[in-house]
Amino acid sequence: MPNSRPDFSLVIPLYNEEGVIKKLVDELSGEFSRDGLDYEIVLVDNGSRDATGKTMDAVASKNPHVKPIHVMPNAGFGGGILAGMNAARGNYIGFSTGGSQVTAKDILKVYYISKNNKNSVCKGKRLWRESAYRTILATAYNILFSVLFFVVSVDVDGYPFIMKREIFQALQIRSKNFMIFAEIYMKAKSGGYNLIEVPVSYRKRVWGNSHLSLHTILSFIVQIFQLRLAWRSIQPVKPK
Repeated sequence: MPNSRPDFSLVIPLYNEEGVIKKLVDELSGEFSRDGLDYEIVLVDNGSRDATGKTMDAVASKNPHVKPIHVMPNAGFGGGILAGMNAARGNYIGFSTGGSQVTAKDILKVYYISKNNKNSVCKGKRLWRESAYRTILATAYNILFSVLFFVVSVDVDGYPFIMKREIFQALQIRSKNFMIFAEIYMKAKSGGYNLIEVPVSYRKRVWGNSHLSLHTILSFIVQIFQLRLAWRSIQPVKPK
């Protein structure tokens, strides 16, 4: 990895994803390199029980653009993302999914929109869901979020999220659970940043397995109410 700060750092949180890493990195690295982008890919092993960590290290040993981060024990969904974001060196930093639902081309699209818009926090807005079941769950969640926080959003947790590193630092994100999306969204809105939702073409999970379960859904509900109750104590930092 070069000593200079790369233009863009992309964080990919991973949990028991040993089988997806090489294919994922090959796609991202290939597309980013063809674009001529100066980049790093930050892979975060968030307390995996399989060979995710060893596979990350093996891939990083052959690709100077890959930076492996090991988190043990599991730090929660948001905690894994924060570990990667805090370790990222890019002028612009962001995170996306390890299942490759978002293509490398769409990640680049969101990156360039963020780069060309001052004081912006850019995120993906899904044009398609994997199933009717997920569509119903997502619709219900976004309605609940909109009612609780008095905003209108159709895809709060759409990947990727990308912003200038100084903006990420100013937002002071602290959620270590699934509410990391909602916290970034609301702090960007309340802090006066330019929140831009970019349409992206989601595809079916290409590699690995989804970890969505009834427990996950119930956790979402509890956590969004906890975030709402704590919102008054969270002070967004406005752009200069």
